[in-house]
Amino acid sequence: MAEVLAVSGLSAGYRGRAVVRAIDLSLRRGDVVGLLGAN
Repeated sequence: MAEVLAVSGLSAGYRGRAVVRAIDLSLRRGDVVGLLGAN
């Protein structure tokens, strides 16, 4: 099945703190994904 979303090397931050560092992710139709981490 074809990918509907793909990211490579994604990094993100909030208030000067890195919350996601260089992730690669690909999703196909029907995939369910959750990102877990410290609150």
